[in-house]
Amino acid sequence: MARAALELLLTRGEVVGAVDHYVSLKPGFVPTFLADPDPGIQSWGIGVLDQLAFSDLVDAEEARPLIELALTHQNESVRRVARDIEERLEEAD
Repeated sequence: MARAALELLLTRGEVVGAVDHYVSLKPGFVPTFLADPDPGIQSWGIGVLDQLAFSDLVDAEEARPLIELALTHQNESVRRVARDIEERLEEAD
């Protein structure tokens, strides 16, 4: 079921890129989610970053470019979560 959901949200190339990211620690596909025209998918994108930060799988330096992108996003929900992530990471430092 998860695979089917990914296939609906992402192209095959994006899924391959996500796997490559996981294996090689290169930048992932959160910006793709944030750039999607669907506000729900945009929320999923910032949600991925939120979970990475909450789980201590990303530090402030690694998350900074995505937080900056999200803080200026057109979607208020994305901006709100980005501010929450930024505050949480600053408190952890």
